[in-house]
Amino acid sequence: MLTAADANAKTAAINSEFATIGYARDEATDVDTRMPRSKKNTEAAAWEYHVASQLLRIAKPRREKAHKACVTLGVTFDHEKHPKPPGTDTLVYAGDVVEISVKVGTPTSKTDLVELGVALVKAGLSEKMVQKLYRQCTHDTAAPHTFTSSLVTK
Repeated sequence: MLTAADANAKTAAINSEFATIGYARDEATDVDTRMPRSKKNTEAAAWEYHVASQLLRIAKPRREKAHKACVTLGVTFDHEKHPKPPGTDTLVYAGDVVEISVKVGTPTSKTDLVELGVALVKAGLSEKMVQKLYRQCTHDTAAPHTFTSSLVTK
């Protein structure tokens, strides 16, 4: 079992290694993740965006794979098949080195518009009136924007 100081040091080391990607050259492995020279003063921001995007691309599936392994091994539970009630805040795994807890937030509501339309017609509204009301109550949301970075090559 780690002391609090050891746990803080391990977490700080992981965070430090992660944070230096894109800014440093690793002397031990001779891996250089620093930004190549550029004449543009905006390039550093674009480089940081690219590096962060790559880290996120790798980190998200890695976490999902780890979560699946934890469910398979009984470390955590399958929250989709066996959800806990809203407001739950509990420790689900206490190991020698790692502990995992879960907090369950408040669910959001979702209206099945097709089912609602069928119910309204069954309740006596005409199909034409239901369609008219749908159109009146339908508003576009902002279009999703996905920014993708790539390195410029010759």
